[in-house]
Amino acid sequence: MVLAAADMVPLGMMAWPARIETVERLGNMMFAFLDIGGADPVTVQIFGDLAPQIGEAVRLGLPHASLHVLDPNGTALRHATASDPRH
Repeated sequence: MVLAAADMVPLGMMAWPARIETVERLGNMMFAFLDIGGADPVTVQIFGDLAPQIGEAVRLGLPHASLHVLDPNGTALRHATASDPRH
């Protein structure tokens, strides 16, 4: 998972616009609570030298290969590949 400035997300990633609601520092760990438009915030752990600010617009990026998509019944949908013409 990548947390990036609102206009920067690496290629090959799905990205959702988000806004930082809260930042929690716990010793050497830092967590951000993100509003992505759902009922509950999404919690992400921050690594590195990022210094997120409350209210800051960011993008939450997830690598395609790491995504597991479920249908409404909880059944996993297969991953699409570039060689599979059905996707």
